[in-house]
Amino acid sequence: MGIAFIVVFYKDLFGGLHGCDSGINANRTYAIIESSQVTMNDALGLRRWSSRYALILLLAAAFVMGGVFLKTSAAHAAAEELYYTPLYNDANLVSYYRFEGNASDTMGNNNGSGANVSYGTQYGKFGQGANLNGGNSVITLSTTPPAGPFTITGWIDPQNISSTMGIVEAINESNNSGFLFGLGSGGELYFCFAGLSGCAQGGNVTAGQWQFFAITYGNSTQTVYLDGTQVASYSGTMGAYSGTYNMIGDWHGYSNDTNHYFSGNMDDFAFFSRILTPTEISSLYTGDLGTYFSSLNQYYPDQTTTISEGGVVDTTTVEFGATLGTATSNTVQLQVEIKPTGFPFTGTANVASSFVSNGDGIFTPYIASNGNYHWQARAVASDGSSSSWQSFGPAGTSTVDFTINAVPNNEESMYFNGSSGLAWPVSTAALSDTGPFTIEFWYKSTSTAGTIIDDRSTSTGEGFTVSKNSSGINLTLSCNGTSSIELQAADREANDDAVGYWHQVAITKGSAISTPFSLLFDGEEQTTTDCFNSSTTSSVWLGRSALSSTNYFNGDLAEVRLWDIQRSAADITSTANEEILPTSTGLIAYWPLNGTSTELVSGNATSAQDGSPTFVSSSPMGPHYIDFQWVPSVENGKILWASSTQYSTQWNAAVNTWNAVGPISIASTSSTSTANIILDDVDSSTYPWTDIVALWYPASGTTPGGIDFNSYYLASSTSNEIQNTATHELGHALGLDHSVYGNIMYYAQTSQTILGAQDISDYNYLWGN
Repeated sequence: MGIAFIVVFYKDLFGGLHGCDSGINANRTYAIIESSQVTMNDALGLRRWSSRYALILLLAAAFVMGGVFLKTSAAHAAAEELYYTPLYNDANLVSYYRFEGNASDTMGNNNGSGANVSYGTQYGKFGQGANLNGGNSVITLSTTPPAGPFTITGWIDPQNISSTMGIVEAINESNNSGFLFGLGSGGELYFCFAGLSGCAQGGNVTAGQWQFFAITYGNSTQTVYLDGTQVASYSGTMGAYSGTYNMIGDWHGYSNDTNHYFSGNMDDFAFFSRILTPTEISSLYTGDLGTYFSSLNQYYPDQTTTISEGGVVDTTTVEFGATLGTATSNTVQLQVEIKPTGFPFTGTANVASSFVSNGDGIFTPYIASNGNYHWQARAVASDGSSSSWQSFGPAGTSTVDFTINAVPNNEESMYFNGSSGLAWPVSTAALSDTGPFTIEFWYKSTSTAGTIIDDRSTSTGEGFTVSKNSSGINLTLSCNGTSSIELQAADREANDDAVGYWHQVAITKGSAISTPFSLLFDGEEQTTTDCFNSSTTSSVWLGRSALSSTNYFNGDLAEVRLWDIQRSAADITSTANEEILPTSTGLIAYWPLNGTSTELVSGNATSAQDGSPTFVSSSPMGPHYIDFQWVPSVENGKILWASSTQYSTQWNAAVNTWNAVGPISIASTSSTSTANIILDDVDSSTYPWTDIVALWYPASGTTPGGIDFNSYYLASSTSNEIQNTATHELGHALGLDHSVYGNIMYYAQTSQTILGAQDISDYNYLWGN
């Protein structure tokens, strides 16, 4: 089942010992043990909102002082017509009747036909409204309202509540399906399935007074709201219907097919194909919009093409978009929580957009691997106020919102052996003091120094150099050939710049002269500085200095990209783990170094070569799996574990995380003789446990493998960090090697507890889904 324990130690910065290890603590020294050699290195874990014009004038006169608008202290703002709220732009608003002189559907094609209905401002809550006489008035709808899930909202001013009256119905008497909503004798609200097979009843309306109602159906529950407050609910399933009687203002079929016409006024009826949240319903009544979003949807990476609910896509990046608003602050962001199908929501966002102004639209991307996903979102204002979480879909009840089925690439990178380099003629890659710029690349080094990208002109010395030294990643700008400005990674990242692991670097600059450069290392901004001089260039060298055959890079390079735009951190992260289109906007040079050394944007061949760089199978995009000599702890499609640990809560969470991904079953056993992994706790800071928080080691002969947790260091770790450690080590037992940031299998301990896209992709590479 494996190799002798004496040779299971494997190079690993996550803890220092591999067979495999987990997470180093901050500001500690780790040990790498390879065979009989011991070397010491430094490393750090990443502990990483119109009212009516009259109201506006009144408020302006009463509350504007010195140019500052003071908020009213009334219990709530004036009620707002839905037309002026963000919900008017909601993608699930399917029919909307403002009753402005007719019963036309403002949003769709479900126009109503009014019989004996009068319209006018004297009948309206907002502008004009509809008056129904209680004897023969009715509005017949041309098509069936939403069959469910749905929400129907509106304002009613009943003039007579002494008898049963209908408000909205959609029934098919032939199969006794659909629903009826109206008032019982005395004004009690009734929301019933056809045939009165089940009713949510409660809340009494008052005659001669405008009142707001909302009814929702979904999740086998019908709910009634009156003036923004829930007053009734009933659990049951409504039969599907095509609709024979679809109308407003009548309750047909209540008793031997007699009509029960509404007497009074109606206004602002809206039909949604989703369940509005209690907050949204309340806001329509109070006019207090708070923090909100509308037009929530999922998109392809072009941010234009929508992904239908349950749709299958061949891209690993999905964009989530919405229009945001807030009445409480100046700016607001979109937060999204994405989970693999089968994983419950926790109310913690995976991704968040940048903050935007009230009323702006925004997108935020998420990178995922093949599999099924569901998600929810909320709007969060900069003052901390937020909307409720809302699950995507008509009801927010789907188990699969989108499925990713992307064909994996056979990725490669280019290895530079410390005495090699390649050059391309690129005259368009000059940095400018009045223009934006972005440089991106992945690297995995085998030494602490070397030039990675250099575009300095041999005649003027002007240009930029990106290099690696003992202090980390550096950008040096030679502005006039003699003076320079240097941008250097923070010291923490210098320590975290671990040899032998893939890292992504991005250096960006805005348009204005005073806009600073920013350096991002593994997705996190490190430091900034300004440059006020332009540079010129004639060619770009990879792997060595552009001025002479010196300062060679030793290691792998992949996905080198130069842009004449300033990409945001979110944009950079969204395309970090995938090849990009050469036609991408702003891309002026692109070397994927994936089996070809040709620069893709302009198709230039290399203009010079120094030494012999080669293509190798290692790639930040995977797959990442343990070398064949390290036998995973999987046997007959399962991993059995025995014994116990004080970190059982975090361990069980780790087991559940991996079990949800695919076919390998991870379960406990009471017999250590049949176990593939024995769990154990140690408490030590001495060799070989110096700064090692956990390790996995494979089986040796008939001796099972194990995972040991070191309480000496885990005592200072958070629960999420311990869960991250347990999930990481279990990943090694499954055969996964270290991968890239944003994933459980990142080489350093983090607080991440859910699997990243690369984790899932690598698992599927080994075991399928």
